[in-house]
Amino acid sequence: MSFITFGFLGFITASVLALLAFLAVKRKFPGKYSHQTSIRRQFVIAPFVAVLWILAAFLIHVSISHHIAHQDCGLGMSPDPFVRLPNGYTLGSGNTYDGYIVAPGFKTDVPVAGRGYVRALVTLHWNGDEFRGTQFDFKTSKVRAFVFNTKTYNFVTNAIPDTKDQVCDSKDPACVDAWTKANDEAQLGSESYWKLYWQYRHQWPTYVFVLLVIAGELCIVFYLVRLWRTESQRSALDSQS
Repeated sequence: MSFITFGFLGFITASVLALLAFLAVKRKFPGKYSHQTSIRRQFVIAPFVAVLWILAAFLIHVSISHHIAHQDCGLGMSPDPFVRLPNGYTLGSGNTYDGYIVAPGFKTDVPVAGRGYVRALVTLHWNGDEFRGTQFDFKTSKVRAFVFNTKTYNFVTNAIPDTKDQVCDSKDPACVDAWTKANDEAQLGSESYWKLYWQYRHQWPTYVFVLLVIAGELCIVFYLVRLWRTESQRSALDSQS
C-alpha cells in the first residue's frame, strides 16, 4: 500500500467515523449549551487526530529505521528495501528487483559490478571477508558466479568473454525470458539474496511503531470516554436545575 493510498483511506475512514460520532453525540447531548457544542466538535475532530497520530508515528518509525536500525522502514512502504550488515556493507534491492551489495562510502553505478559494489544479484552468501553468489550479466543475458572480497574490493567472476555474437538485445524475447527466469530465482529461490536480507533485518522498529500507534490511539479513546462521562454528569445536573 502506497503512502498516498493510506492517506486517502485514512481520510475516508476518519470522515465516516466523524459523522457517526457527531450523530451519536448530538443524540446523547441535543442541547445548545456551549459545552455541548464543544463536546460535539471534539468528537468530530478526534478521528482525524487519530489518523494524524498514525502518520506521526510512521514518520518516527521511518527515522528510527533509517538512522538507528540502518534499514528501510518496511511495512510495504519502501520501494528500495535495504539493510546494513554487521560488516558495514549495505544489502539492498533497487525497486525491489535489482539486488546489490555496496561497501561503506561507495555507491552503485551502471555496470553490474564495480569498485565497492555488486549489482543484479540472484543468489548471495556471506562468509568472513567474502561474498559469494551469482548475478545476472545483462551483456550476455546469462547468470554468472562471482566472489567479492570485502577488504580489497576484488571482484572475480567466471564470466564468458564479451563478444559481439554474445551481446544480448534487450528486445530479444530470449533475453527477456532469461532475465525473467533469473529474477524469479532472485525473488523466490532457496539461495536468494533476500534470505540474507531477512536474516539481518531488525524487527524491533516495527514493534516500536505498533506500540506508538496503540499508545496514541488509547490516549484518544480514554480522553473521549472521560469527556463523555463528564458531559453526561453535567447534563444530568443541568436537567435537574
